[in-house]
Amino acid sequence: MRLVDEYLLHRGGAGFKLENDALRLRSFARHAALLGERRVRSSTAVTWAALGPSRLARHNRLHTVIRFIRY
Repeated sequence: MRLVDEYLLHRGGAGFKLENDALRLRSFARHAALLGERRVRSSTAVTWAALGPSRLARHNRLHTVIRFIRY
């Protein structure tokens, strides 16, 4: 969760509005932690994204994690 907070602080400082990203990334971090994972795994990101209630939500979830990984 520390890296998620650092990422959000950095992006927020650059002027990005991150309310939705913050909710999504913290949700992903909790999901990964429950699985005992300490690194971001593509399979976990895809599985978590698939839990979204709509096609748009799944897209947004996955792309939020992708932006975080690139950071």
